[in-house]
Amino acid sequence: GFYDSDTNENYRGLIKRFQKDSGRLKDATTHADLIADNKLQSIQNAIGQLNSKKLETQEQGRAIRRLVRQTNKDLLFINEIKSALEKTDFVLAENPVILPDAGQDTNSSMIVCLSDIHYGAYVDMPENYYDTQVVEGLLIKYADKVIKLIEENKVYSVDIVNLGDIVEHAYMRNQNLYDSEETLSEQIVHVTKLIIDFIQRIRQHVELITYRGIAGNHDRMQGDKNSNLNSDHAVNISNQIIKMWIELSGSDVEFIDSD
Repeated sequence: GFYDSDTNENYRGLIKRFQKDSGRLKDATTHADLIADNKLQSIQNAIGQLNSKKLETQEQGRAIRRLVRQTNKDLLFINEIKSALEKTDFVLAENPVILPDAGQDTNSSMIVCLSDIHYGAYVDMPENYYDTQVVEGLLIKYADKVIKLIEENKVYSVDIVNLGDIVEHAYMRNQNLYDSEETLSEQIVHVTKLIIDFIQRIRQHVELITYRGIAGNHDRMQGDKNSNLNSDHAVNISNQIIKMWIELSGSDVEFIDSD
């Protein structure tokens, strides 16, 4: 019976008798409880697996819905940028030849910084007023001061560096919704127009100009800084518009990509 113990009933009975006599065979009640416990555990495991799959499916569904919402927002934003560009008149590029004066140092250069324009912000207090018209006026005054320094110091080349926060960003924080004059897409396009005007105004007085733009915290596209991608910011869009203007208008301003 050893070699056919799995089918030999007499042999199995002998083993059971030995287990009973030696106290190793569980009684019928205990055996039934073990079977019930095993079935209960099996049921619980099955339910757990079903719940796990259900939660996984729900999470996948939420991820898909988030992706659809974000895609729709991106498409809407792209259309808003396109519409704002179509409605905006950009200055025509002029590339006047400006010969250096006799004995002028061709290594003389100037770094001109733009920072914290916050275009679109609206502030109306007794001690301070700020809106898009003020921004335009300030950039003109700033350009004129730069031009004066260029002429006084016989500057040969200018590096314009935009340090970011070009827009107020209507969606970065809830309170910004009440303190912004324009939508984010309008802010980006309109402030870029003013930056191009600024560049061209200086270009009339110096032949060699470079431009680069770096993003600030107000330039990020997402309200949550932890959800924002490194290149997902308003300055990146502004940079692309400026590069497009340089190419299409034939400007000789050199755009420098920043990391």
